Amino acid sequence: MSGISGIVNTALTGLQAAQNALQVTGNNIANVNTPGYSQENVVQSTTTPTFIGGQYYGNGTQITTVQRSFSSFLQGQVWSATASASGQATLSSSLQQVLGILNNGGVSSQVSQFFSGVAQVAASPSDMPARQSMLSNAQNLSQTFQSLGQQLSSIGVGVNQQIGQSVTQINGLSQQIAQLNTQISTLQGAGNSAANDLLDQRDQLLTQLNSQVGVQVLHQNNSQINVYLSNGQVLVAGSKSFDLKTQPSAYNQQTMDVAYASNGANISHNLSGGTLGGLLQFSSQSLHPAQNGLGQLADGLAAALNAQQAQGLNLNGSSGTALFATGGVQIFANQANTGSATISGSITNGGALTASDYILTNAGGGNWTLADRGSGQVVATT
Repeated sequence: MSGISGIVNTALTGLQAAQNALQVTGNNIANVNTPGYSQENVVQSTTTPTFIGGQYYGNGTQITTVQRSFSSFLQGQVWSATASASGQATLSSSLQQVLGILNNGGVSSQVSQFFSGVAQVAASPSDMPARQSMLSNAQNLSQTFQSLGQQLSSIGVGVNQQIGQSVTQINGLSQQIAQLNTQISTLQGAGNSAANDLLDQRDQLLTQLNSQVGVQVLHQNNSQINVYLSNGQVLVAGSKSFDLKTQPSAYNQQTMDVAYASNGANISHNLSGGTLGGLLQFSSQSLHPAQNGLGQLADGLAAALNAQQAQGLNLNGSSGTALFATGGVQIFANQANTGSATISGSITNGGALTASDYILTNAGGGNWTLADRGSGQVVATT
């Protein structure tokens, strides 16, 4: 375009570009407090020039695109920090519950009080009030152990409920991310910069997802993303999401595992980060060992005292009987078992009792192996 009209049109393109840039700036200011919003910038370029009289003359400027100010590296650091902080916060608050119960449960004071009564009876065996006081202290000690065990079990029930709630939130977020993948791919394929807002929404959903469980994000060429759990299992692949579910553990139905909803494959192993990772870590590394440790203390104390009782005589000259009774050994059959074998257990030496769980496996040929569940180390073969 030449002449006066060309000059005016060229000037108008500059004004139009400046107006559009102001519009973008105004939008940035308006969304300064919007969670997950990324600042936008305009990208200008020259318009196609006109060939006149053997020369090319410019026709002004144009807005090529409106792009986000975004760093995939920094965003990845935010997601990682979110997963770690959420997981540690969940673990810390859960540990505080256990510590509060054990610190305020009065085990140490009850044990001290009981042995103080034992000392009085030892000094005056025929003192009936002292004997009655010792029996009363023994009953209080027994009730303390039972109460602590029930409180720890209640925490376990609460943890199972929280794991279920976290899985429900993860499924909802995964489905939304998969839907946004499809929308973003469609818009960007058409060269539409309106996908910026959807990209912000997807990043915000990923932040929320990391607060529930640690994930890794892999960007695809078509602007879609794949989302993987910390153990490498896929959660979102393009436009498809994979729902999770909770199910009782194969070895102990009192605890919950996380599995794929489609086939029930257990994926709890090595899940980390976020609320879910913190709950799974607390259950396996803190709560269950605390329950085992409490049981070991009770069984060891009962075995030692009962053995000492058996060596003494009562006021009638008869051999002493057991003072405490303890529960049996807990044995759970794996849900995948196909054989007809049944296993029972008993404690023959309280001093050799540990706070570990063990897995007994049929190795074939009439051979069985017993392995420490935590370390995987085989401790016995028979």
